[in-house]
Amino acid sequence: MNHFNFLPEPQQIKEDIANNGYAIYHDVIDKRYIELLKSFWTDYFLHVNSNTKVARGTFLLGEKNFTSRTKNNFWHLYRDFDFLWNQATHKPTRDLNIALHKLRNLAQGFEKNKGLLYSEDNYSVYISTSHYPPNGGFLQPHIDDHKDVPLIHFMIPITFKGIDYDSGGLSIVDNSGKLIDVDEHVKHGSVLFFDGRNKHGIEPIQSKGNIGRIGTFAIPTFFLTQENLPILFRTLYGEYHRYRNTLLKYFNKS
Repeated sequence: MNHFNFLPEPQQIKEDIANNGYAIYHDVIDKRYIELLKSFWTDYFLHVNSNTKVARGTFLLGEKNFTSRTKNNFWHLYRDFDFLWNQATHKPTRDLNIALHKLRNLAQGFEKNKGLLYSEDNYSVYISTSHYPPNGGFLQPHIDDHKDVPLIHFMIPITFKGIDYDSGGLSIVDNSGKLIDVDEHVKHGSVLFFDGRNKHGIEPIQSKGNIGRIGTFAIPTFFLTQENLPILFRTLYGEYHRYRNTLLKYFNKS
């Protein structure tokens, strides 16, 4: 099965983002391929059970894949982290993301494989697939940047507004300051590109069903090496909160 019906030209992506801050291209991905992803991830998130609370942060080269569940004032979501040195959580999802990451590189004027090969600055990507539950999954509006490296995001919608959830979804502030309801415009096979410096977020997802919003994209980041130990503190922080909640429940019963 082919991934794509066509690919937008890198120069076109660059110009559209420069003009508008975002660009949506329809019928890029074969709809059968999207259905393949949808079948896997809807089942995966329906059955996944995770106590890990990290939704993003600093990551160490060599980490194992994991799925987190986070619910706080900033966001409510499940997120699967697929690191390229591991066996893929879902190979068709990884393959699609890598192909679009190469296109993003070209749109930014980078070498096509930047972030896919070892480099001295430890710059690479990981595959993030996020599930915003139907009972109010959300992400507060924010901006993204990465040091001195320009950041163009892309997003592959796997579930769709009006079909898999009723309201909410991804919104982006365009270059004119207008808030764009992206999920009202994307369709099966659409791909979104946008400037990470434009404010964006996920409005609370509401649905009568049990699917909610699922999307996937490759996130560029600077990985830490074994000389850095924030992963240790991140893990201890997560364990502290897990056992803290257990202890509080115990003492409240006493």
